[in-house]
Amino acid sequence: MSKRIQLVILLFALLQTACKREIIPTPPSNLPVFGIEGIFFADTFKLIAGENQVVMTPSLIEMDGIQIYSGKIGNENSYFQMEIYNGNIDFQKQPKFDINELNTVTFAPYNQGALWSISKSDFPNASSISQIMWYVDGIEQQMLDKLVIYKPGKFEICAKVRFEDQSESTLCRTIVVGFKKNANFEINYEIPASSRLLASVSTTDAISNIKWYLNEVLISKNPSIDTVLSIGKYELRSEVLFENGVIQNRAALVDVSVNRNDVPDFSALAFENQVFWDNKAVITYFRNGALYSSINEYNEEKTISIEDLVFYSLDSSGIPIFFMKGNLDLNLTNMNGQQYPFKGKMSIGFSVK
Repeated sequence: MSKRIQLVILLFALLQTACKREIIPTPPSNLPVFGIEGIFFADTFKLIAGENQVVMTPSLIEMDGIQIYSGKIGNENSYFQMEIYNGNIDFQKQPKFDINELNTVTFAPYNQGALWSISKSDFPNASSISQIMWYVDGIEQQMLDKLVIYKPGKFEICAKVRFEDQSESTLCRTIVVGFKKNANFEINYEIPASSRLLASVSTTDAISNIKWYLNEVLISKNPSIDTVLSIGKYELRSEVLFENGVIQNRAALVDVSVNRNDVPDFSALAFENQVFWDNKAVITYFRNGALYSSINEYNEEKTISIEDLVFYSLDSSGIPIFFMKGNLDLNLTNMNGQQYPFKGKMSIGFSVK
């Protein structure tokens, strides 16, 4: 089996069976204003709400900490689903998703490698580390010393570090993978003399305020700290609010002892692929027991052309539903990586919060 086909299968599995996929559905509609029709490979198809038990179901999906806006139309035998990923993940108060600004929608990227990865060798004190056990959202990963993430999302990542002297320390961080950073910074610290801790941040972005914590106790709101600590291990965390509204945290475990078995801020050490899912779309088409996806290398230059986008109604929970009309011309692939042209006109509903 080729590496490309293996990656296609992996992406299908990750996005369709994610353990943190929570769906808030809107009651389905059988109004004939909703539908999609076109050509799939050499066959024509039509899914119209109210015909052949076809229903339109808008929903909000929470998957791996990311909100996704979804419109799905079909029945138990065949369905079409369009999902749009949210963006601006790192803002303190996330800007409201303005669906009215969409004129065209581009497709979620196809990536043949990791979106995020880190290994023991990336740590500056790797020579004093025996091994690292990695945990993602509380689940222990099978690979020792190295962690690779292929899917986008917001994850709680923990590094349980065992040092050569057999002592252990664990540092956990919330990591956003596959989405743009609208601001960034690094935490710098040193212990130049016995038990004295100096720390500061470095960034090229304008800062509004900074908070410093030791073991989750607020100790300072100054740009830097200079403090004396007793012997022990401390989690040093800096929370930075930037002028553009982005809020970020960086942390390290500082060992104030002769051993200096620190666990540095591994988010600054990791490899991050510059492939982003902000406001990108994923098309899924199911028919005759087979699933087809837009996540492939053939849609890099493709877009969804939006003809009309208007407010339709509020659902029973008060969540707005928007009516989207547009044209599709893309390529779908199955689990084996085989390519199928897909063209059509859609009129579907989206829940937008």
